[in-house]
Amino acid sequence: MSSKERVLLQGVPHYVVHKTRDGSPIFRTTVDFNYCERQLLELRREYEVEIHAWCLLPGEVHLLITPTGRATEVSRFMKGLSCRTALFFKKIHGEESPWESRFLSTPVQPSQWVLTIMRMIELLPVTRGLVQKINQYAHSSLRMRCEKTQTSWLDDPEEYLRLGQDRDERRLAYRDYLRLGNNPKEVDFIVNAVTRGLVTGSDRFIREVAEKYGERVYGRPRGRPRKKPRQDSDGPPGDDSEE
Repeated sequence: MSSKERVLLQGVPHYVVHKTRDGSPIFRTTVDFNYCERQLLELRREYEVEIHAWCLLPGEVHLLITPTGRATEVSRFMKGLSCRTALFFKKIHGEESPWESRFLSTPVQPSQWVLTIMRMIELLPVTRGLVQKINQYAHSSLRMRCEKTQTSWLDDPEEYLRLGQDRDERRLAYRDYLRLGNNPKEVDFIVNAVTRGLVTGSDRFIREVAEKYGERVYGRPRGRPRKKPRQDSDGPPGDDSEE
């Protein structure tokens, strides 16, 4: 598999990151952020892609999405988002877009890893020091998911739906999960995978993908999310099955 070949899998969640060169902000004002948010909704309707979680930072877009049609819908979706925001940036600010030429992505095994990445994405404003409390940040999927008054167009994955019998029960369970914070080892694993274009999941899942592509698509360290959080347990709530 060449260094430029992207691993995309139909019907499988993907963690996708698009950054600007040198961290230059492409979202400078609320208008910029709001425009990109509207494009997420419009492109979701245009392409066969489900959006499970998202976060816009000044120079980055983080998404957890699933191509329900062809796997290449991920690339088409990201190309549309990049082009539209670039044109808007030039129109508003009179400058060329600072987007990097390629986005980063990692296929994610439908399992506990999905919740792990959802939490990581929605905690980004806090972990990056942009706000002290997650509900203070307006440009992510968190408010759609966790606030009663917010209308949500998110496509909740099965792992999230298993957290409760109805929306309120799931919302409260997920808020408790967010309070636990990220596990540094899991974050390192995911960041390594998305940066290098590898696969996120169990050893078995990674081997299955590797066999399909005829190449090794994982790096060290390998592993799986802990099943229960903190000292008295070892991972996030939700689906305990890994394989």
